[in-house]
Amino acid sequence: VELTRFDVFVGGIMIFWPIGWSITMIAKSLQINKGNLASLLLAAFTGAACIWNDIVDHDIDCQVERTKHRPVADGRISITGALVFLLVHISMLVQMIQYLEPPALQVAIVYIFILPGIYPFMKRITYWPQAFLSISVCMGIPVATCAMGDTFPSSAAFLFAAGCFWIMLCDTVYAHQDISDDLKAGVYSTAVLFRENAKYFLHVLGILIAGCLLLSGVMNHSGPLYFILSVGGGTLHLWKQLSTVDLKSPKSCGTFFSRNSYVFGTTVFFGALLDYASSI
Repeated sequence: VELTRFDVFVGGIMIFWPIGWSITMIAKSLQINKGNLASLLLAAFTGAACIWNDIVDHDIDCQVERTKHRPVADGRISITGALVFLLVHISMLVQMIQYLEPPALQVAIVYIFILPGIYPFMKRITYWPQAFLSISVCMGIPVATCAMGDTFPSSAAFLFAAGCFWIMLCDTVYAHQDISDDLKAGVYSTAVLFRENAKYFLHVLGILIAGCLLLSGVMNHSGPLYFILSVGGGTLHLWKQLSTVDLKSPKSCGTFFSRNSYVFGTTVFFGALLDYASSI
């Protein structure tokens, strides 16, 4: 359970939201029925990437206060045991994607195997692992949209961008919890890169998130519920959190991450879901 982060639900739900947003929005334009929508949303959860991340990062995790008690880092689970658990998850994912048609299958392979496989090494070679993480997480958007309609509409492209900017923003704040330990361990991040100027960077990302959510709704011909709740409500919440977060306080950064996972992600999702429900 600890390896998949299901005991710390906040991380898993953040990974789910961009995919959930896209499935719900595109379901309206493609007139997906409620049963198929529920199945697609359920299939979006997976913990394989978290397991692989813990295996690769065990030598770094043990040097960071927040992560030193992860099961592989502190030796409670062996690398061999974690690899076996990972293979079980991968076999489940293969079962899930085997019936997809191209190009959804091709994108799914990149999403499930290639990008998550490379991501843990990025913090060792670039200050932008958050950017790579955001792309890795949000690749589920083209997988879901192509699986439903064999196309990748412009509305999904803007939602993909919104999701990427949002994950990057949240993970940059999250990384500020570990900035002193990361500097000692030689770990790179956008938090380390921007440091004192991070608030400016985060506000730029906030503007991009709001703009992309707005354009996605316009391209998708979404109704007023989406624009009021998802765009308006989500933007107001995000702006409030950005104005109050203290990047020098690990507690404040952790609270920001949790509130965005639950409140922002949920607000955008339910705006899209209610808009979908009003159209069927």
